[in-house]
Amino acid sequence: MANSAEQKKQSKQSDPDGSFDEFLFASQRAIRAYSRQKYAQLAKLVRYDLRKFPQSGIFDDDHHRHLWDEYCLQVQTGPSQLEEAWEQTIQPHITHRMRSLPHSVAVLLTISEAHDTCDYECQDGETVQEEQISRGIWNALVRLADDNPQSWTKG
Repeated sequence: MANSAEQKKQSKQSDPDGSFDEFLFASQRAIRAYSRQKYAQLAKLVRYDLRKFPQSGIFDDDHHRHLWDEYCLQVQTGPSQLEEAWEQTIQPHITHRMRSLPHSVAVLLTISEAHDTCDYECQDGETVQEEQISRGIWNALVRLADDNPQSWTKG
């Protein structure tokens, strides 16, 4: 506890008006805003990939144009028993998009995800955590799928 009080005292001495702290918070907000935009872009690229495939027929319905429509229906209505199959189908597309990112972008996305999950281990400004980036792309993909209404009868 004394160490923490000592650090605060040193921080106030080196940055008496708190402008450095404000700079750090502003930097983190900028990274998170950039990451939200980049994840949305990556999700759209995965959607583009899935639209290249015809419907699988998994829902016994001819009203869906392609695999993306079926995934949207899955996200919106289930059944949850198919989630693992969808993960196995979609993850290779997510991995491909993620691994084609420049290293600096992957680092920023890792930092953003670490902030959101409070997982600050290995955050040295160079480390890329593919699992964290993948989770961010999945979250953006689910939001995108949820915004594309599908029904059992009309597609």
